[in-house]
Amino acid sequence: MTASTKTASATAISRALNAKGFSKSSSGATRVRGYHYTSEGFVVTNYPKSVIVTYEPGSSSHFSRNYELVIERQVSATNAMFSYLVEKGYKATMTDRGVILIAKVGA
Repeated sequence: MTASTKTASATAISRALNAKGFSKSSSGATRVRGYHYTSEGFVVTNYPKSVIVTYEPGSSSHFSRNYELVIERQVSATNAMFSYLVEKGYKATMTDRGVILIAKVGA
């Protein structure tokens, strides 16, 4: 008997992560033309054969005096998201750079 995996799509992955309580990164304009603010959270990108989940530390992290804490939060959140997605039945792998790759069924 083969283990079934869920069909991955960016929408389904994003919805699952939101339901679990992970925050999604968002972006908005600033007063300075051409610049924008990005919040801390996950970003899901859809590709033809896979879905990629990354963690955005946010624009304010560039001004942090304790950048090690920012990296620690990023690693912790990425590991938690990876564990959750595998638990949910997605065929996920994590790269050495902290990027979660989810293969689409049949790809």
